[in-house]
Parts: sequence; C-alpha cells; structure tokens
Amino acid sequence: MLPEKLQPEQIAQVLAGLPGDRIGLRDRAVVLACYAGGLQLAEVAGSRLGDLDFAAALWRVGARTIPLDAPFYRALSNYVRLARPALLGKCRWDTLFLSQRGSPLSTRALQERLGHYGLSPQLLRNSYIAHLLAGGADAQIVQVLVGHRSAAAALNHRPLAPQGLRRICELAHPRAPSQSDR
Repeated sequence: MLPEKLQPEQIAQVLAGLPGDRIGLRDRAVVLACYAGGLQLAEVAGSRLGDLDFAAALWRVGARTIPLDAPFYRALSNYVRLARPALLGKCRWDTLFLSQRGSPLSTRALQERLGHYGLSPQLLRNSYIAHLLAGGADAQIVQVLVGHRSAAAALNHRPLAPQGLRRICELAHPRAPSQSDR
C-alpha cells in the first residue's frame, strides 16, 4: 500500500534516479506535472503542446493556469525540446506526452510509467497539496491550483503535525507571542 504522501526528499530521490534519455526526460516531466503542477492523470494525458506558455512560464489546464517553477519549467522545456521531437518522428500529434512509438500516451500508460518508479498520480497530487498547505499556502489558493470544488477538499490534505499547528497559531493568533517575546 502506498503512503498518503511523499516527503520532498523522497520525490527528489525519485527524480534523481530517472535516466537522462528521452523516456527519462518525458517521465520527469510527467512526475512533475502530477507533483509540481498537481495535475490529475486525465489532465496530463489530455494536455496539448499549445497549452504550454514557456514565455510566461505557465501551463493552461482546462479552466485553470498552473505556474511553472524553475525545475518544472526545465523538465518540460527539456522534454519538449530534446525528447518529444525524437518520440514524435514523422507523426503530427499535438498531444504533449508521447509513447516510444510516437503516439499519445493514454492514462493507463501514464499510470504504468509512474508505477514503474513506485509512484501513483494520486500520491504525487496528494503530496503537492500537502506540501503547499504545510508551507503556509492558503487553502483557497490551493483549491484554485488543483481545481477542487471547495477549499474544504484541499484542507483534507493539511498535515496536522503539532509543530505546524504551533507555527500557524503563533503567526495567526492575536495572543501569539511577538518576535521580541521569543
């Protein structure tokens, strides 16, 4: 059984272990689409090359826009520039993620690729949400980023570690000690 979320170090370890060939470049972009973008598998499979705006470092996914942080931007850029043309061959697919034969990757094929690394799309998405919330992101912002219907759904991923709760109380509560009291 997979854990509910991965630690950032675990994700970094998986990324470090990916090969540098065209399949590894593609798989890195897929892992980061689920983890650094919070995308669901159907959203990854349905993405088109035209959904990416490298000039603005944004990815349009349905009605929402996903900002690309530097590692995510590099992974997508490397895949699109170096690996995708080799996978595409003479085909003319607009689908972003392609198989070794140049055809669009299905959700099932994407799930199998993630499983090859001991990952699942939901595990990566849950980790993304939990890490944003643990880092202090507002639940409504997380809701917008992942496309949840309500902020309450995003809060289901909030870690309840005592030190995190203490930090939130110290920052947000009017009776919290000031910086000079510490």
